Amino acid sequence: MPSLGPAGRGGARRRTRRRMNKRANTTAPATASAPTTASTPATSDPMDKLKKLGELHDAGILTDEEFSAKKADILSKI
Repeated sequence: MPSLGPAGRGGARRRTRRRMNKRANTTAPATASAPTTASTPATSDPMDKLKKLGELHDAGILTDEEFSAKKADILSKI
């Protein structure tokens, strides 16, 4: 039985995988229009924002003053 060599079994797959990896590494990264943090996803729904704000307050991350100020800010934009 003849030897298939590097182009035989799996060789084409490896070359294709390498080409795809090169393309993925050379594409320009997407630019974000506004920076976001991992802990607070950006949402446009005021109810979602108020729910998340309440969770942060209940967890003790936000003080009463911070909670009240941010809540008033969110409600003023409705």
